[in-house]
Amino acid sequence: MAHICFNDVCCYLLKEAMKLKLIPHNKIVSFEDDLSIGDISDVNNHELRENIFKIRKDFENNPKLLFKANLLEDRKLVKHRDTIIWCANNPKDLCGLYYVVSKLQDKNIKIVLIDEKKTEDGLTKYSFTSEMAPEDFPFFLDKALEISFNEKLEIKNKWDILVKENAALRALVGEEIKSVEETYFDKYILKNISDKCQPLIGVVAECMFEDGMRVKDWFILWRIVELSKLKIIEIKGSKYDFYSDNEIRKI
Repeated sequence: MAHICFNDVCCYLLKEAMKLKLIPHNKIVSFEDDLSIGDISDVNNHELRENIFKIRKDFENNPKLLFKANLLEDRKLVKHRDTIIWCANNPKDLCGLYYVVSKLQDKNIKIVLIDEKKTEDGLTKYSFTSEMAPEDFPFFLDKALEISFNEKLEIKNKWDILVKENAALRALVGEEIKSVEETYFDKYILKNISDKCQPLIGVVAECMFEDGMRVKDWFILWRIVELSKLKIIEIKGSKYDFYSDNEIRKI
């Protein structure tokens, strides 16, 4: 059995859940590349993906961010017949899911969708797998659904369409991943910015959990900087320091 997830935090949490014996111990593979953004005509071609990795390095506080080509050809993964894919309803995870399923058509695949969980305090909703605690993993693992041969073909077809379109950006539109312009999320970002100065970090946090967005902070920061270049917004402070006391406002 092998587990596949789409960010290092989820990978760490999976390991913790296994250490605590909350779920059985198995192989874990983390596919970190964000396939919702940039050229996907050849995922394993570093030159085609280089621009996106450069943008992420400019804005993401992750010194270990590396290009990992041919991850799904790892011999330790290839030998596993059964695969569990962990994902949430966001563009990064779903594009990763489409890609992985398209490459593992011969595997028995179960999908664990991290969506919501009832607790004593009410209903907890998740936008990213990284929001889970190790104790959440048994609950969601029990909800894992094995996909049929036809379902795998359907997912592969969705990925093939996205590859053919090869847009600058892919977004969750309704319940489907669609190819869109790279400016698609700007309207959501601008909705959270007023003409009065407000903390940059607060705006980024609000945008991350917009139902129409569900994208990571580095992407939002990149778009904010692009909007500032167009003189639509003003950034006071360092444009590349997410953890500073920067403020922004509409011009």
